Amino acid sequence: MTVIANGLVPIQPYKTNVLNIAMGQRYNVIGKVDQVSVAKNFRLQCLLGKREPNQRHGNDILRWLASTPSTTGYSFTDSCVDEDMSNLTPIVSETVFSPFYNKSEAVSLGKNGGSLYRWKLNSTSMHVNWTDSTLWGVYRGHRSWTNTSGVVELPHNNVWTYVVIEMSMSVPHPIHLHGHDVVVLAQESGTVTRPCCLKIDTWSSHSKQTTIGWHTEEGFAIQFVKRYNEIKPLIDYDNLHANCQTWDAFENRLNVEEDDSGI
Repeated sequence: MTVIANGLVPIQPYKTNVLNIAMGQRYNVIGKVDQVSVAKNFRLQCLLGKREPNQRHGNDILRWLASTPSTTGYSFTDSCVDEDMSNLTPIVSETVFSPFYNKSEAVSLGKNGGSLYRWKLNSTSMHVNWTDSTLWGVYRGHRSWTNTSGVVELPHNNVWTYVVIEMSMSVPHPIHLHGHDVVVLAQESGTVTRPCCLKIDTWSSHSKQTTIGWHTEEGFAIQFVKRYNEIKPLIDYDNLHANCQTWDAFENRLNVEEDDSGI
């Protein structure tokens, strides 16, 4: 098959027999069917890298005609790793300059007073206040962010921000950033010399979090508030207020309880 896009970003096409897709990742591929009667069934597998002994690989069959499959799968590395970054070359390249802001975000895991696990990013276990969203706070001129808001302000325009995410535990952790392009400069074990970065060329707030759902529930997230002073004039108050009222009515009607980080 030919891989043509990664994370909705068109890349220089490359061919492969095995494509390793981690949690929350997206790839666009083209499968070329140019042989006669090679197979009527094709194997699809959901592989759990470094799985527990009692966990099994998920399997599925894409079939044209009902028959017993006779094909065998390709060999692969049973590991939770990304595709080789040398294969993921975007069609439209970005020139990344020296950062105006460089932030190291240490990842840690511990328990709170109730013996519940809490993940921390930048020494913060994020907790969203559903009654006071970040955008609503910006509209009201609120700027005294609580520690649990996880806010990192980025006030400057058209500059690059480098973000280094480090953790001492030897486990892989998928990360995604909402509503914003990001350039991955490197990922590796040991001493990291080139992190990921984002360009501050728009204004808004963006959540950055793990793709593992229950870790997000345990607070593994931060949010970037970019160019704070330019956000309010662009907010559609009527829509924002209506959305908040609709949510309040829904929450009250169904007695929704915020029993996790709220992200």
